[in-house]
Amino acid sequence: MRPGPAFVAWVLGCVAALGLWALLYPVLIGALQEQDAQQQLFARFRSQLAQATAPLGPTGPGKPVALVSVPAAGVRNAVVVEGTSGVELEKGPGHLRSTVLPGQVGTAEVLGRAITFGAPFAHLGELRPGDPITVTTGQGSFTFRVEQLRGPGDPLPVPPTATQSRLVLATASGAGWRTHAAPTTQLYVDALLDGTAVPAPTTGARGAAPASEQVMGVSTEPLTELVIWLLGLLVAAVGAVWLTTRWGRRRTWLVAVPVLLAVGIGASTAAGQLLPNVL
Repeated sequence: MRPGPAFVAWVLGCVAALGLWALLYPVLIGALQEQDAQQQLFARFRSQLAQATAPLGPTGPGKPVALVSVPAAGVRNAVVVEGTSGVELEKGPGHLRSTVLPGQVGTAEVLGRAITFGAPFAHLGELRPGDPITVTTGQGSFTFRVEQLRGPGDPLPVPPTATQSRLVLATASGAGWRTHAAPTTQLYVDALLDGTAVPAPTTGARGAAPASEQVMGVSTEPLTELVIWLLGLLVAAVGAVWLTTRWGRRRTWLVAVPVLLAVGIGASTAAGQLLPNVL
């Protein structure tokens, strides 16, 4: 094959492979990454609970802050990390940093993905009023009872009193086949603490969360990284064509495939971070 047609063939092949990989990566590989992250976070948070060093207020992004179990939705001892950007939610459910921690007086909000990176909140839509939600933090274990499920535009629940704690679980959802395949809207689960709320610490101010950390938020920061990886893909395709004219196909494949695979993983990682954070 001449260099011109060979170049076109390599580029088209790389684009097709990258497109397929971009679809499989956040669902299949992402699930394995989330599982590994959860195991490490669970060991870390369990140690913090035993030593009474678990955070009670604002902390760094990605650090464990709670364990959440929602039996009716298939969630058992999922580690909740601080922060709700796309990067944090690749590790598991995330705590919206502008809200109090679950169990504290006020309203706490926890976001989780619906179809990618382990999809810990994929079945929140199956919850019914009265279903229990158990959350463990550095201040103890708390049981919430589901009040209602709502979508955008539905009436908000009555704000909690000065002695109550409310928990809001949020994820992506959709109607019909889109519920688990291509959710396009938000789903909220409102739950009220069954017991007495604990006070939030007075030290450490909670900053406002940007739009990219809200439900269905999208961060554009990984866009530059994605462009760099795609340029790397172009360079790799050109290099593969050049090697083909000198080494032949077999030797070129031995060298080019590992490089293209590495570039594909990098591009897929960056592309995954451009998805809505709860998708």
